[in-house]
Amino acid sequence: MSLFIGVVGIPYELINNVAHNIQSTDSETRILAASFKNIDQVLKAVRSGATHVTVGTDVINLFLADANISKAVDNFASDWYQIHGNYEV
Repeated sequence: MSLFIGVVGIPYELINNVAHNIQSTDSETRILAASFKNIDQVLKAVRSGATHVTVGTDVINLFLADANISKAVDNFASDWYQIHGNYEV
């Protein structure tokens, strides 16, 4: 089943309601959210219960340009190198 919500409605409330219904019925259904214009929309959808998102490269680039994300990526890379050396997955 797919459910499409356009510009009308309150998408985060809907995602939350659907997520609660999925959880209460022990369904294996997942929620795929899409058509994001900014990082805040992605984060709100995930916090509301979306289990998967599709994101355009423009939004990914905004996300990766965030100073906190850059620091986290740098820290991860440093930790990885200390633990695994040049090993790649």
